[in-house]
Amino acid sequence: MSYIEVNEPFNTKYDTYIIGYCVDTNEWFITDERHWFFQFDEEFDTYENAYQWFVDNVQIISDKQVEILTSCGQKPIKQVVLLD
Repeated sequence: MSYIEVNEPFNTKYDTYIIGYCVDTNEWFITDERHWFFQFDEEFDTYENAYQWFVDNVQIISDKQVEILTSCGQKPIKQVVLLD
């Protein structure tokens, strides 16, 4: 993971959706905004396509969540929560 400088408002809307993660609440979400604690590089044309990718790749998401929590000194939790 790396840090980037953000030169736009955090609530800027994009034409595509991403899957992001909030380490504070340990929750995943699908959004058309960017610049989250973690977000996958994949972009999706629709919310539904992003949701389907999430469902099809829940093991990848769980593994990433454990990696993030461990790197933050938190207890790894394998339960994956998607805000809807």
